[in-house]
Amino acid sequence: MKWGTAVLATSGLILSIALVWGSTELTQASTVLPGVKVGGVPVGGLTSSQAAARLQERLGQLQGRFVTVKVAGTPVSSTAAALGWRPDFQRSAKASKSFGRGGAPWTLISARLDASRGQVNLPVSATVNITDTRLELKRLAVVFERRAVASSIGFEGRQYVLRRGIHGLSANIEAAVDAFQADPSAATLDVTLAPTGSTLTNAILARVVAQANRLVRPLRLNYTSPHGPVKSLTLTPMQVANLYYARPHGVDLDPNTIATTVKILGDSFDRPARDAKLAFRKGRTTVLSEQSGWGLDATAATAVLGVAVLDPQAVSVTMPVTVTLPAVRVSDLPDPAALKVIASATTRYKGSSPERAANVEIAAARLDGTVVTNGEVFSFNEAIGKIAPENGFQSGLIISNGRTVAGLGGGVCQVSTTTFRALYRGGLPIVERNQHAYLVHWYDPEIGFDAAVYQPVLDLKMLNDTGAPILVRAATNHAAGTVTVQVLGLRPQRKVIISAATVISRTPHPPAALQPDASLSAGVHRQVDWAADGYHTVITRKVFQDGAIRKDALETTYQPWRAVYLVGTGPKP
Repeated sequence: MKWGTAVLATSGLILSIALVWGSTELTQASTVLPGVKVGGVPVGGLTSSQAAARLQERLGQLQGRFVTVKVAGTPVSSTAAALGWRPDFQRSAKASKSFGRGGAPWTLISARLDASRGQVNLPVSATVNITDTRLELKRLAVVFERRAVASSIGFEGRQYVLRRGIHGLSANIEAAVDAFQADPSAATLDVTLAPTGSTLTNAILARVVAQANRLVRPLRLNYTSPHGPVKSLTLTPMQVANLYYARPHGVDLDPNTIATTVKILGDSFDRPARDAKLAFRKGRTTVLSEQSGWGLDATAATAVLGVAVLDPQAVSVTMPVTVTLPAVRVSDLPDPAALKVIASATTRYKGSSPERAANVEIAAARLDGTVVTNGEVFSFNEAIGKIAPENGFQSGLIISNGRTVAGLGGGVCQVSTTTFRALYRGGLPIVERNQHAYLVHWYDPEIGFDAAVYQPVLDLKMLNDTGAPILVRAATNHAAGTVTVQVLGLRPQRKVIISAATVISRTPHPPAALQPDASLSAGVHRQVDWAADGYHTVITRKVFQDGAIRKDALETTYQPWRAVYLVGTGPKP
């Protein structure tokens, strides 16, 4: 009987709890359970909308709550809003209303008992915009970060030096972003700094510096000419240091400076071979014998110098020199008595400046007596030699970069043009001929029949196909202002017919240009370029020999050229 009584009592208790449960559910189904809090704010007994409104009222300021961000231990202030924290009071209210509802009855009973005792404090639902978090943390950390400076090599005084680098500091932003996302309610947030830096350590570069400094020493370049004493050029330590680079991976040669040094050595000591030549003085013919020369082998010298530079034990090096042979020997010279004039040409330079006239006469004198063997290509530049002050050439007007300007050797083209006309009239084939940019009045009245030279880029070259040596004679008449070039040979059995120039088109020159010039007094005008119409011309040539006809055409296109006047803008005298 006692057992049955206990069962009945238990059943009665369960029935009572069920009745109470059902009654509570009916009366509180639309409200939050009593005693429930969200973020410390009581919301029990409120509907979802009422709970959301109360949370907004009481906790709206949470976005402005301060969060201490510690960057490498140093605190700086920010706010939850700046870090991307966004509270969601609607979702928080719904979560509070759902508390204690659903699930096993005994679990729900326990949850409700906790709520009735004031032990339920739900967190505020929120989202974190990690883009905002990342930007805010970067803003706060940037003043603590430091850019890495790589170690480098410099040159100071007379030696290479190591310029020590420093490690950088970089904020570990992503770890801090993850920490804030995991716990956005935290009052503090740590941002650590990690060292960054170059893989080029001071030890590595120190070895390169030591290697480079061992190479800084004087270096004597020995030039042994075949028929003369040993000559030398001693490079100073600074000059040697300029021949190479000290780089992080090691020492590299500077090919441009090496090549320049080799050229300087060659220019200093090379002696070009001299061809045999016929000289004509006061009606007498003199034979000038050939002479061998010597010259630096630039390719081999570059390699030898490079090896020596990188060898700290090398204090002198013998540079490779080769013998150069003349192209024309005395035995190749024709008998002057047997030579006949094949062709000739004359142009006028009267009215030239003293400098231009001097250049014409010097170039003609150096050209005179040149012998071109059969089958050889005549080179005007080789015949007159280097256009340089040491050979007597002076500054005159030349065409350069679209302007007529002062330049060394102005007037030499008067001789090259005259030479071209003589060789062309002799029927020699053209190998290289370059026209002037515009029609130059010195070569009037013939048009389209000129040859420009500009060392070392432009040359005049013609092939001797006469079957025998030819002799080029050049003479000037200073009083008359004329230069004449004759081609002498054994008079090949050929006939040459050259047409007058046919003008295909003509373009008027542009209007004159006025250019202000402060170096001239106000009101002063000075002409520095002269107008010339543009032309397109063609000259034809027929060479009759051995029953055959060879035809060619000489086509020339001159640009229209404007006059240029400098207009003074300076103070009046």
